Amino acid sequence: MNREEIMRILNLIYEKKITPDQGFDLMEELIKVVETKQKMARRLKIEVFNKLKNKTEVNITLPAKLASFASKFMKGKSFKIGSNDLDVDLDIDMDELIKEAMSTGETINVDTDEYRIEIRFEE
Repeated sequence: MNREEIMRILNLIYEKKITPDQGFDLMEELIKVVETKQKMARRLKIEVFNKLKNKTEVNITLPAKLASFASKFMKGKSFKIGSNDLDVDLDIDMDELIKEAMSTGETINVDTDEYRIEIRFEE
């Protein structure tokens, strides 16, 4: 559940289109949907493909809960592959990105001139 969904429900209550009890019920349903999707995502898979060398250089699988916890410490950090920095200059909140990927189940792709990075959750 993200901020936008919560704000929509709160606005419906504020505009008196639904009662506070109905708003509470809606939020409970949203929480159930998010929890169900998060339970389905058991592992985080990160693959880094070097386009210049035409080979996969990184293939990491982590438990989803560990990835969610670790993502809090990744803001503003660059990735390192072997002795080379993979310095992708993106202003990304990794914690929010991973939470969003867990709740939607969508694959995240980052492309640079040299690398293709794919982040996905799988069962």
